[in-house]
Amino acid sequence: MSTFNIIQQKLEEFIKKYYTNELIKGAILFFAIGLLYLLITLLVEYFLWLNPLGRRILFWAFVFVELALFVRFIAFPLAKLF
Repeated sequence: MSTFNIIQQKLEEFIKKYYTNELIKGAILFFAIGLLYLLITLLVEYFLWLNPLGRRILFWAFVFVELALFVRFIAFPLAKLF
């Protein structure tokens, strides 16, 4: 094997390991931030006794935030990994 191929192989191994670590870290952050956001959402609804429109807004805000967290912490590293 030439030196260039060895360096290229080591670089590919590093990239795979790096994005695997990013994916693990992202999964932990996704679940931690998602759980914290869920608890905050539940507390807001519990203490404010929102009407159906307020609950709907809170629900869709929760869905969009969770989707954004998923894309940022899970989908991007997964796309870079493969």
